[in-house]
Amino acid sequence: MTKSEIIERIRDVGVIPIVRASSAAEAIQVVEAITAGGVSLLEITMTVPGAVQVIEQLVKLLWRSDRGRRGHGSGSGSRAGLHRCRRAIHR
Repeated sequence: MTKSEIIERIRDVGVIPIVRASSAAEAIQVVEAITAGGVSLLEITMTVPGAVQVIEQLVKLLWRSDRGRRGHGSGSGSRAGLHRCRRAIHR
């Protein structure tokens, strides 16, 4: 997607929920509730334990499945340091 397409998508959806959780399992449950409610964009904060693995799991479960054809998208937030940024980008 281009930058303008991403901005348009965010405007269309109207909200980007930010997921902060005390465990990876809790984060997955929150994401499942968010997507079940029809919101297709969200952010996983890097303060979630195992955040990179959570994002990997979400890509496999939501974005690359039949549900992903509806156009789900995610991002990572609260990145601290170059290493975490690179890990988030390459997921």
